[in-house]
Amino acid sequence: MKVTGHPRLYRRGARYYHRAAIPLDIQDSYPKAEETFSLKTADYQEALRLVRKAAVEVDRKFDKHRHWISAQANPLDNLTDDQIDRLASLYHASLLDEDEDIRAGGIFEEEPGEPGSDWERWDFDEYAEDIEDSLAHTRHYYARGRQDAFFKDEAEDILSWDGVELALSSDSLSWRPLVRAIQAAYIRAGKDKQARNEGEVVPTPTVAKATSQRPLSSPSDEQGPLLSVLADEWITEKAASWASKTTNDHRTTIDNFITVAGDKPLAAYSKADGRAFKSTLLKLPSNWTKQRELTGQSVDRAAERADELGMAPMSAKNVNKLIGYAAAFWNWAAKQYDECPPNPLNGMKVTLKKRAREERDPFTLSELQTIFQAPVFTGCKSLHHWRQSGSLVPKNSGMYWAPLVGLFTPPYSPG
Repeated sequence: MKVTGHPRLYRRGARYYHRAAIPLDIQDSYPKAEETFSLKTADYQEALRLVRKAAVEVDRKFDKHRHWISAQANPLDNLTDDQIDRLASLYHASLLDEDEDIRAGGIFEEEPGEPGSDWERWDFDEYAEDIEDSLAHTRHYYARGRQDAFFKDEAEDILSWDGVELALSSDSLSWRPLVRAIQAAYIRAGKDKQARNEGEVVPTPTVAKATSQRPLSSPSDEQGPLLSVLADEWITEKAASWASKTTNDHRTTIDNFITVAGDKPLAAYSKADGRAFKSTLLKLPSNWTKQRELTGQSVDRAAERADELGMAPMSAKNVNKLIGYAAAFWNWAAKQYDECPPNPLNGMKVTLKKRAREERDPFTLSELQTIFQAPVFTGCKSLHHWRQSGSLVPKNSGMYWAPLVGLFTPPYSPG
């Protein structure tokens, strides 16, 4: 069941869940139908905190997948020397990190006269022997310039790591130097592990993963806090003066905007997000959350489903009301944050059909001259016989003033 407070917050029984639809641009290749998982809490406030954190991580996964798609579509012909060195350094660090995890769990060493009992942990002597054997094998191949299947597989694997996501042409001349660099990294890591076996302190290096020809972006790379965080701040501030229904209406609308446009920092939004939100609203029926066919669906999915079913959309007036609710947030944010872009919903309201009387053409100059040359303005016989010429100008009568007031009063516009 959808829960207010965050567009990705749902509840099943007493437990809260994160649920996000896969963006359309990556749906075909993404390994899941949606990102749904338990937040492992039944507390609403705790769920709000956890779902915001989870949403950021999931959006990062989406961006990483986009980068992977881009890389597969445009494989590199070759790697630079710097990229190969960086990949080898990453591999070296990962081997030492793995070794550190093993030691953190404890390596069993049987004392003289005591039978081994902790069979689930590594045996120190066996671990040291394994390091020595694998190191000797790798040195043998490295010294002779030979490359075996293991390190070729390792080279392919590292290109797919998070933060790397490179694609290299199968016939690239860079494969051989990359595999050799990984062999060298394996030898260095083996020597470091042996030093650790002697009790030497060998820190695991930290290596940045930026190796591609263009940097991988993520929601956190942009300047400023996420929209969901600022929306909470906005609602909290306004709730003190708004009625409960007004607060709920604005909260729900900004949540729906985030569902459609994504949860990003302010600076990442543009008119494209405003158009996407407007397009979604134009497909939704009135009171769509109460429609049996759309029960439990997110706003974007409900819009697509309603369109498929041919359901009558909500009125343009209601669309404009919801656009106004979301636009109110951006007006507030512009006053609070320097990095706020122009309101993405400015100019997005639907043009309403005019009432028949509002569609009438205005009087021409000739028609106005005819009206104000009538006897009521130049002199009439009496109020009753105002069409006949005379000496009376009825300035105390509405008959005289109403046309004049109408002439100089601008038309009323509800917008």
